[in-house]
Amino acid sequence: MSVFVKQYQTDANEAKRQYYMAKLDMDVAQPKGKKDLQRLLYRYLEGMQWVLFYYYKGAQHWRWYYPYHYAPMISDLGTDIVDYFLDGQKTITHFRTDTNCSANPKPYTPFQQLLCIFPVKSLRQFLPAGYCEIAEGSLKEFFPDDFDIDLNGRTLPWEACILIPFADEELFLEQEKRLFDRGMQLSKEDWKRNTCSFSFEAYWYDHTQDTMDFDKRKPLVSSLRQMNDLKHDCSAMEMRHEYEKCGQFCFDSKQLPGVIYPQPDFPSMQWLNVTSLKVTEKFINKVRFESLCASVPATLEDQSGGDFEDWIYNFAESKAAEIFVNFPR
Repeated sequence: MSVFVKQYQTDANEAKRQYYMAKLDMDVAQPKGKKDLQRLLYRYLEGMQWVLFYYYKGAQHWRWYYPYHYAPMISDLGTDIVDYFLDGQKTITHFRTDTNCSANPKPYTPFQQLLCIFPVKSLRQFLPAGYCEIAEGSLKEFFPDDFDIDLNGRTLPWEACILIPFADEELFLEQEKRLFDRGMQLSKEDWKRNTCSFSFEAYWYDHTQDTMDFDKRKPLVSSLRQMNDLKHDCSAMEMRHEYEKCGQFCFDSKQLPGVIYPQPDFPSMQWLNVTSLKVTEKFINKVRFESLCASVPATLEDQSGGDFEDWIYNFAESKAAEIFVNFPR
């Protein structure tokens, strides 16, 4: 990486040419390489648009993926993305259908998704045996025992780019279909795990339950080992269906009523009142890391248990009409 940086400072165009040739096997000095680069850049823009849709509108295409192991050089996007790449459009509303983007925008089933991303050892633990059989058989080339990694300027193996083939959607789905054609059946539990239903059970505090006679109340069994059961269950449940439109514009990105912006209790560099910054060195397995520490005034979490408990009681006695939880998610 240091060699590339020095080359870039001397001759940026030649450095980028060598980068694309070494990482992506594209000779951008030739007509075909230039055409391949244009496709790479457009796919990169699609990826950014996909992420924005996912967080602000809802996933538009659940089967889209970025079909390269490496990103382009950001300077190659130029200064006028809208005119140069998007024909004057400011939003990519339709993802191009080809080998990396199926015409079907709906999600894969959970087992299909896990088959595409799990190594064989994980398949053995989490999926029915048939999936492991095809991973070790007809799909063997996608689950190599040995493969190259590219540290690409990093220092640790898990930071490297893993150079294994991308999953072939058509082939994977075909092999799964053959499993079921040969008689593989899912257990009731596996069938439930593999559903693509976007309805879910939602629970909330029901104050009417809190007024029931004690002898009529039922306990609330904890699903967590570290937490005890509650003596009284004051929850209510309903089925929610707001995610049924996944793959479409399933929610509006808007500020909820009563939310103050910027939120006073949400950390930001604007109001954290950082008093000092300190850079320290850490060594893990003889690899050097730099750690940036920011000193800020004490927060509620830093207070003693007693002080925090007093704050909770004072808050509970306040006249707050609404409480927003899990902000900003």
